[in-house]
Amino acid sequence: MSNLPTSKSNHAATFGDAIAHLSQAGSTKEQEALRELAWTMLEIWTLPDGYSRTRFANAWLGDQGWQVQIAPQREMWKPDWVAGLAKAAARRGQVELLGTAVETGEFRDAAIWRVPTNAEDVSRFFESHYPVFSLLFPADRSFAVHCVGGEFAVYAGPEAFLREALPPEAIGAHATAATINYVDPELTEADYADFLGPYRLFMIE
Repeated sequence: MSNLPTSKSNHAATFGDAIAHLSQAGSTKEQEALRELAWTMLEIWTLPDGYSRTRFANAWLGDQGWQVQIAPQREMWKPDWVAGLAKAAARRGQVELLGTAVETGEFRDAAIWRVPTNAEDVSRFFESHYPVFSLLFPADRSFAVHCVGGEFAVYAGPEAFLREALPPEAIGAHATAATINYVDPELTEADYADFLGPYRLFMIE
């Protein structure tokens, strides 16, 4: 049984004033090309309830040698929390990141936003895309963060990058358990097995 929000409920989301100052990443065709880059990292996940969601594709994670770490998405709205992510990206020369909603249906052709690599703008991107499924990534796709409908943020990339981008206490199996508890203290990892299962091979222990 899935406890994740459904795509139907996600469609109530609005993209508010939090990113009104940001620009879209070029023309319609340029954004289409960038959107296709984003979707090469993802796969469609359809559960027995009939709703389709997105997640990182296992084939992509394996081919890239990436690992993943689960974190609470609601923390992503806090500049202090995402400061490590912004600094780790900036140290790699990435002066801006790209962000978009990644859902099937009406958000399949969502805008691609240019997100300056600083904690304030990164946090505002995640806030503005609550509660849709969204993706933040650099143009070279050297890492990515996939947010899952207002509940989870899935950091994916080389382990060294994840350790640099996240607080030390947010790394490892104990952090995953703590994230589940943060999202819903009444649920356990078993309740989210359909979400966590595909990532088990790639999770930092």
